[in-house]
Amino acid sequence: MINLRVVASVLCAGLALGCSAAAPAAETVSPSAIATLVASAAASTPAAAPVRELINPGAALAAASRYGDLVFAAGHLVDDPGADFQAHVGDVLDSLEATLEASGAGLDTLLMVHVYLADWNDWEAFNAAYVRRIGQYGTPPRATVEVARLGWDAPIEISAIAHVRARAP
Repeated sequence: MINLRVVASVLCAGLALGCSAAAPAAETVSPSAIATLVASAAASTPAAAPVRELINPGAALAAASRYGDLVFAAGHLVDDPGADFQAHVGDVLDSLEATLEASGAGLDTLLMVHVYLADWNDWEAFNAAYVRRIGQYGTPPRATVEVARLGWDAPIEISAIAHVRARAP
């Protein structure tokens, strides 16, 4: 005979059922009872798969998509040819932050950042502004590349991946 409490605990943990593994009064059961327990556990309804949610969808693209606890923010850039580079960086980070907040995330939950610069000579100015803005949260991994041209001839574009903040119970 097999101890049902041990088997139920293993099944619940192994199948991620989240059950209490309460056993009947008898400490041991027959193999056929175990088979019934296994069949019952296998037939239980699994947790629903995450659904993709588009954040601020537009005609051409959404500002971000959320899948489960992850947020994938599209490239953010600003169409303001008269602004200086520092203003562009601030405006792009403002736009990115607004999108992340609308998604339930924020600059404090960034997991990865992708930065596209039209001119590598702007890297030091970008990095200083970025660290001032993001550094208080710890700077996440980042890829920064120079590109030949960005939309609207913008000097910078930033996309990111972030984690949704924990929700209050």
